[in-house]
Amino acid sequence: MATHSLFAKGAAALAAIALAVGIGGVSAAQADEAPTPQAGTITITAPVAQADDNMKPPTFTGREFTAYQLASYVSPQTNADHTAITGYGLANAAGVNDADVLSWIGAAAVTNGTVDPNLRSVLNASGGTLTFTGEAADLTPIEFVAKYFYGTGTDRYGNQMANSLQVRLFADAAATSGKLKDGTTATVSPTQAQFTGLNEGLYLIDETDSQSGSAQTVSRAMITGTPMTVDGKAYAEVESSDPARSFTLGSIALKAEQVETAKTVAETSSANNQIAQMQSQRVFTITTNVPDYTHEYSGIADPVFTVSDKPSTGVDPFTTTGAQATVDGLKLTATNGKGETSTLVEGTDYTVATRPDTANADYGFTITLTNPRALSGDTITATYKATVTTLTQALTNTATSNFSNDPYDAQSMGKASASMNLYTTRIAISKVAYDDAGTKLDGAQFSVTGANNAAVKFSTDGKGNYYVDPNGTETAVTAGDVAIYGLGADSDGATTYTFTETKAPEGYLLGANGKHVTFTVTVDPTYSDHDVTSVAFQAGSQDHKNFLDMTTPAMWQQNQTVQASAARQASNVFVGGTVSVENTKNASDFAKTGGEITRVLAAVAVLAGLGAVLLVGARMRRRTSAR
Repeated sequence: MATHSLFAKGAAALAAIALAVGIGGVSAAQADEAPTPQAGTITITAPVAQADDNMKPPTFTGREFTAYQLASYVSPQTNADHTAITGYGLANAAGVNDADVLSWIGAAAVTNGTVDPNLRSVLNASGGTLTFTGEAADLTPIEFVAKYFYGTGTDRYGNQMANSLQVRLFADAAATSGKLKDGTTATVSPTQAQFTGLNEGLYLIDETDSQSGSAQTVSRAMITGTPMTVDGKAYAEVESSDPARSFTLGSIALKAEQVETAKTVAETSSANNQIAQMQSQRVFTITTNVPDYTHEYSGIADPVFTVSDKPSTGVDPFTTTGAQATVDGLKLTATNGKGETSTLVEGTDYTVATRPDTANADYGFTITLTNPRALSGDTITATYKATVTTLTQALTNTATSNFSNDPYDAQSMGKASASMNLYTTRIAISKVAYDDAGTKLDGAQFSVTGANNAAVKFSTDGKGNYYVDPNGTETAVTAGDVAIYGLGADSDGATTYTFTETKAPEGYLLGANGKHVTFTVTVDPTYSDHDVTSVAFQAGSQDHKNFLDMTTPAMWQQNQTVQASAARQASNVFVGGTVSVENTKNASDFAKTGGEITRVLAAVAVLAGLGAVLLVGARMRRRTSAR
């Protein structure tokens, strides 16, 4: 096994080793929080987004990692106060030979027979054979990697001195070579992965699971070292004469990220996801983030990033001009880590494929980024409008980001989805005989007014279902037993509706004393984080309470509150109670109405007061006459 002590070469060589091994070193902030170093351990932690970076940290659940030893440490030395390593050498690990390392160097430093310009003074590739030249002539391959494959700053995951294309390519070549055997598997928790019991030295760490179909990218192969043990003490800090080139062993930030897709919906003039009626317009916003296809995933030749939106029937995102269907008001922006936002141009930065046929299983549209690499790390925001065209089924909308997620498999795609619900309301009206709720009546009609006493229009399916619809042709609700959908729509606050009976069932009275039976229904939504969380229903009548069946008192005596969880169980419908309205054949029943009784009592009170005044006056006159 070749060995070559590098610490004797002085600070420059030491710094080179530090930089190479430091590919796995964590940032200063992470190092401050690191636990006491333990011999033979490497801990993989979640990455920390750097400045100008919109990276979303991934989780560890479902991941598998294997560590393969590349080299062992030779003669590590410490500083005078025994707080840090100041020098060491490297030797090939068992099973790793110079030819293997040399081939990995070639994959990292030579392209089409041409050596990277930064290495031409120390590396020759004539005739397809690699030789070290100049000051590198006496180095072994693993020492060459240590000295010349080093970075210049932190990577996007928080690892120090990790911006080295050569090391990334070297690690990829080693991981995919099939030459590394007998690896050690990490113990994985939701927040980290840890290797224990390793022989001390330099390791390549490879993710050995597939993240295909998940919302996360597969980790790039990583190189880092275990802590070093000197005289029974484990050291994690490696100290250089240049403080900027000092680093920490035994820990590394995962070189992977997560794509998050989020979706919100709001009424066009409000931030809230209001109750929907027919023709309600909603603004949908999709946000997602593009992985780093520039650096860590630069090996993917043509990365793919798409956003597909699939609304349910009844949520129409299209506007049609002639035979051409386009997404209504679609706008895309990209925001980088500095907070700088630019508007993307359709046809240049992205394309849109529409599938406006609701019979098509892929109904909806797909946005494809033309050059995802140019938008690496950016947050993509898409907004568009949609119109509610039916209330007969659950209204939902799902956005899905599909993206290249494996640096070693161009066909592997990740997926991140988010859904939003649109909600409507439902109340029932039942027409029954007076004091006989078991006798159902047909043929009654009600006009309905809402906010500002405006007439409410409906569309109907002819089966007893009425849908609030500004474009509807129905201006009256005909009961029997009917259901009304969409009351309380497009409002942040309570809306009170007045129902006035305009036609009574055959043989029954419409009203008396010039008044028709009227009642009110108030619909009051509550919002949290702009999403509707509950709806309160309350019904009542000023003059005709005795014509309203009180068998469901929750809706009458207090607010009947329906939670969103219950609405989701009812196809996204907040279901209120039933308003049972009675009709009578006896005009005397109308004298019992609350308003009439109140007015009669008031009149009696006035007359009684007037009588009392007259009586007092008469008594005073009698007393005067007696005198």
